[in-house]
Amino acid sequence: MFVSTLIVAISTVKMATTMAAGEERAASEVLRALARHLNCLNEDSKTTRKRALEAIKRETIDKGLSSVVLQEVFTCLLKSLLKCLSDPMERCRETAIHMLGDFIRCVPQPEDSLPYLMPVLTQRLGGKEILEPAEELRLSMVEVLTLTVEVCGRHLAPYLDDMMKILQRTIVDPFPDVKRESCKCTVHFAKSVPEHFHMQAESLVKPLMQTVSHQHSRVRVSTIEATGAVIQYGTGKNVDDVLSHLAQRLFEDSPQVRKAVTVVVGDWLLHLRDRYSYFHKLIPLLLSSLSDDIPEISQRAADLWRQTGALWEQENEDDLKDKMDFLLTPPDLYPAGVARPGLGCRELVVRNLSNLLPALARDVVDWVAGTRVKTAQLLYALLLHAEDHCTQHLQLLLSTLYRACNDPESDVVNNCLRSAKLLGTFVSPEVFLKLLLVHLETPSSSSSPHTPLMVLAAVLGGCSGELLKPHLQKIADTLVQPDVCQEYQQAVYLDQLLSCVDVLLSVCEKDCCSVSLQLLQVLVTVQSLSTEPQLTDKAEQSVVSLCKVQGLATVADLYRQHMDQLLQWLSASQKTWTSYSPQRLQLQVIATQSGPVIGEFLPLLMPLLQNCLDPERDPEMRLHIFTMLSKLLLDATHTLDSQGDLGPADTQTPTHTHTHTHTHTHTHTHIHTDSHTRTHIQTPTHIQTPTHAHTHTDSHTRTHTYRLPHTHTHTHTQTPTHIHTDSHTHTHTHTHTHTHTHTHTHIHTDSHTHTHTYKLPHTHIQTLPHTHTHTDSHTRTHIQTPTHAHTYRLPHTYTHIQTPTHTHTYRLPHTHTHTHTHIQTPPHTHTHIQTPTHIHTDSHTHTYRLPHTHTHTHTHTHTHTDSHTHTDSHTHTDSHTHTYSHTHTDSHTHTHTQTPTHTHTHTHTHTDSHTHTQAANTN
Repeated sequence: MFVSTLIVAISTVKMATTMAAGEERAASEVLRALARHLNCLNEDSKTTRKRALEAIKRETIDKGLSSVVLQEVFTCLLKSLLKCLSDPMERCRETAIHMLGDFIRCVPQPEDSLPYLMPVLTQRLGGKEILEPAEELRLSMVEVLTLTVEVCGRHLAPYLDDMMKILQRTIVDPFPDVKRESCKCTVHFAKSVPEHFHMQAESLVKPLMQTVSHQHSRVRVSTIEATGAVIQYGTGKNVDDVLSHLAQRLFEDSPQVRKAVTVVVGDWLLHLRDRYSYFHKLIPLLLSSLSDDIPEISQRAADLWRQTGALWEQENEDDLKDKMDFLLTPPDLYPAGVARPGLGCRELVVRNLSNLLPALARDVVDWVAGTRVKTAQLLYALLLHAEDHCTQHLQLLLSTLYRACNDPESDVVNNCLRSAKLLGTFVSPEVFLKLLLVHLETPSSSSSPHTPLMVLAAVLGGCSGELLKPHLQKIADTLVQPDVCQEYQQAVYLDQLLSCVDVLLSVCEKDCCSVSLQLLQVLVTVQSLSTEPQLTDKAEQSVVSLCKVQGLATVADLYRQHMDQLLQWLSASQKTWTSYSPQRLQLQVIATQSGPVIGEFLPLLMPLLQNCLDPERDPEMRLHIFTMLSKLLLDATHTLDSQGDLGPADTQTPTHTHTHTHTHTHTHTHIHTDSHTRTHIQTPTHIQTPTHAHTHTDSHTRTHTYRLPHTHTHTHTQTPTHIHTDSHTHTHTHTHTHTHTHTHTHIHTDSHTHTHTYKLPHTHIQTLPHTHTHTDSHTRTHIQTPTHAHTYRLPHTYTHIQTPTHTHTYRLPHTHTHTHTHIQTPPHTHTHIQTPTHIHTDSHTHTYRLPHTHTHTHTHTHTHTDSHTHTDSHTHTDSHTHTYSHTHTDSHTHTHTQTPTHTHTHTHTHTDSHTHTQAANTN
């Protein structure tokens, strides 16, 4: 057997020797045939050189010679072909380059050509100046270089410097295709000689970063791939130099570019030598690709991320043993349709979250919209991985969300609201409410106070009703605070306030019964402040939802349940209401929407209206209240008069006749010493109930007695005559027209003659209390403001308040002056508040201590006739004619020196004669 094997071996050697001898003869024959063509390469003629190169190609490459023969021929032709790379004729250079490529591809030992090939390529491509002017030929040379790297592999290690020189120059070549081919060559070279490549890899980072933003997307893709290889097979120290450039590429419109970045970053997370040091910088790039619009990219990113987490989990198995043994189930409200990340992925994010959030907080307000959108998407991915570990970063997260929710880009806002909802899912309500509710009361930004409300609504939406139930009262009390629900009137603020209520109703449902009043107050406020119909309609729908969660059939039932508290809520601040107060609008909403319920609470409503309609209150605010009442009275049976408490709506013409006689006797004793000015101020307050025909006569007699050293008698007769004619006829129909005619004539005559000698100081105080009360069985109210707008708060109730003021000054001989001034208050304002009460008050006090006797007789006659013509309608037209005539003559002479010692004796005799006649006509 050994002999046979030896025979076979000897035969094989003989055959190989025979074949080698044959190939050598074939190679020799080819070279002899090429000798003439090789000589022609040295000719001056361009055509001759070109033909010679074409002939050499036909005799070698095109003939299909064996690789051994080609190896021999290539070795002999190599120097001549390399010399042709410098030929002046472009066609010759092109043919020589293509022949070199073909030989390198076909020969079995291409590395033998490296000692001659690499210096020539370095000279042509790696110099400071471009020696090859034709960009297509430069591309062909780089392709030959790439081919050489592919076929020679680690044999190129001794030529590391030459390769770096070439690549540094060709990566930034003006021709885009040369850039792409150079990046391809870089990737192959880094993988071929990794043990040597890292020593000079850093020199390629700068040219790559100069090319990564090239306008052609294919060039950018090639550059990113080359960058990945340079960093991965380099020292790893240049990660920071390239990350910002790669991050920018994630915002590009080209899917190929984004995919290239995703793949490169994923490879780094899996294979980079010092990847643990760069986790916090690489994780955001890969997680950003999870939300890419292209499914292929997002799926590839998800696969790489799962591999990264699994590898990290495997490498840190000892640290994760407890968590792996007791895997926690996801929360009940975990986002539907979202796969929970693996333990390794979650732990990677948790351990790097403190490094990620500060940078994320900066990028979320970047001036580039794309950066802000990607950052908001990344925030959601991070919180999805962090789960309950985000509690310790809650303050920073909330401040970031506040700023991001004010972004003009809807994508940013929507992603931030998704993130806020995750906070509600993972964080305890006790924790997030402690921060959020404080931010509601004191917003961090005055320009965007709505963002805390927006975040609160989203957070509440991610929480369970069971966990929120113990905190409902606290949330509702905060929302209803004036600083929260009444401070801002912007539509976006009110919309977010409404969203908070809607979320509570949808999450807590029946549990909201305990805070129904507060929620209704918020909804009333939103409706009162809203200027947009859509927002108002939305608030009304929320009121309906509040009814449903409580099992109430109608909105009226809801208002009936809380009307007492609502009116008390408004009454607590009614003294401070102005035309700008939101409470007047809240009252209008309550009165309008409650329908017939408001008529059930008139005892609480009327004092509130009476205080608001005080003549001394803000006129614009009163006008608003009047307008509201007029609208309610248009349908009184379904609003204010739903219970019939306002009286029948029949037409009546009642007639009343009143005769009043008042007799007053006053005795005064005065002792005066010194000259003085006496001022008499008469302020009778007349509150009466005129009943359409009224005659009022007052007769006052005042007797003043002064005791002076000599007997002195002073008689003062004052006969002011007041004639007041007021014609009134009332017809109540669905259309009301008011016509008032008032004629006032005041004639006042005073005649005084005083001669006094006093040596004592003088003090004069005059008080004449007079009270007249009259009760009439017929009640009617008429309220008239200076703006000529009439609103009836109590139909069929009429009250007249008249407060004239009289000032008398007496000028006596030497130093005593008496002046009579009649002041009608309020000027040009006639206010009627009709009640069945007539009060007439006349108060005078005289205190005199004089040694002589002074007798003062005062007679006052007042004739008052009221006649009113009154027509009520839902549209009010008022016509008023007021005529006042006042004639006053005073003649006084007073000479006295007075020491005021005053004794006042007041005798009041009152005679009241009252005749009442009423005629009623009911339709």
